Amino acid sequence: MYTIGQVSKFLGISRDTLKFYEDKGLVNPKKNDENGYRIYNQVDIYDIATINFYREIDIEIKKIQEIRKSKSINNLELLLEEKEQIILKEIEYKKLLLKKVQLVKEDCDKIKTYFGKYTIKEMKPLEVKGKIKHVTNYEEYESLKREYKQLKKSSYIN
Repeated sequence: MYTIGQVSKFLGISRDTLKFYEDKGLVNPKKNDENGYRIYNQVDIYDIATINFYREIDIEIKKIQEIRKSKSINNLELLLEEKEQIILKEIEYKKLLLKKVQLVKEDCDKIKTYFGKYTIKEMKPLEVKGKIKHVTNYEEYESLKREYKQLKKSSYIN
């Protein structure tokens, strides 16, 4: 049997967190009749370690409560699958952010390298595909965007 202080120190969890887990019904330590102190047994410690593991992989308290109530490996598996999909989406988003940051950094390097330097080069003639009456005309912009995508699909543009 262990006190809240011993469990806190042993698992590296604050007393407040242990009390929070108790308030949420995730762990239910016995109470000492003489002094009202919480007494944790091996099962409680295992439960707390399991709860901490779920929190470390960013599973919400409500979901942990559901897992513990259902005691179904299938429910846990479904929850982990959902979590995996969320993480994969976050990774893709972060990759896009990283790419944008890298592009801006490259632009900064180019600005530092070429600032105040001018180069005149001959260009191939450009074909005018359409005209926009005004820069803020959203419909015309969308139309040109669709045409560009069509050209890209037909491999005229790389």
